[in-house]
This record gives sequence, structure tokens and C-alpha cells, in this order.
Amino acid sequence: MQNLFELFKPYRVPLVLLLLVLGRMVIFGDAVIPVGEIFNRLTSSNRNAPRLKIKSPIPDAIYQQGQSILFIGHGLTRCSQIRWLSSIDGQFQEGQIAFNYDKLTRGPHTITLIARCGSLEMSAGVAITVQPLAVDY
Repeated sequence: MQNLFELFKPYRVPLVLLLLVLGRMVIFGDAVIPVGEIFNRLTSSNRNAPRLKIKSPIPDAIYQQGQSILFIGHGLTRCSQIRWLSSIDGQFQEGQIAFNYDKLTRGPHTITLIARCGSLEMSAGVAITVQPLAVDY
């Protein structure tokens, strides 16, 4: 009997979907394994994984250059090596979950929060824009 993964490889079918479609039992060589057991093993490592999010700033927010922006990360209770990066300015903060920052360069930024949570490196992102200061004449 041909290996089950090799059989479906050309179709790029996700493993979980493949297992659910095939029914209640899966045959691997001489072993017959219940689908539920395989699904539990595949998902158990991620079941308790933290969900990293950026609470502030909100997506598509617009700020004036020099304006203080509140940055808040969420889901970082079991995380270390916390870093905040800008697509324009690079890394601008390290080790802080929440802080204010007023030195972002003008332009469209993708803000990325990166943290190591156990053995996983996780990230979250948000797009914001920093506009030049308005000048009144």
C-alpha cells in the first residue's frame, strides 16, 4: 500500500482536512490509528499557545509626527524577548508590553510585535500612518 501522504501530496491537501475526509480510521503501514487521536496530537501543542495581539495602536490609525503613540501588546504573560519594530524605523522598543513613543518617522508603518513564548516565536502586526506636522500660515 502506498504511503498515505505520498498519495495526496500532489493535491496539497492539508493533513487535518485529509484525516477528516477519510473517515474515522487512518492506516499508516501496519498501524490503524483513530482520526480523533491524530487530531488531538496535532492540535494539543497549539491549544494552550498564547494569542499575541496588538491592542494599541488600532489598525489604520493616523498620527502626527512627534505625537505620542500608546503601544500595548496583549497575550504576553508567558513571553520573553519582546520587541517592537517599524517597517521604516526598525526596532524601536525592547522588553516593554506597554509604553508611549513619539519618535516614529513620517510615512506608512507596519508595526510588528515579536515575542518568544516558550519555544515559539510569535508576531502580530498593525498598519498605521505618521503624517508630517501641519503648518498653519
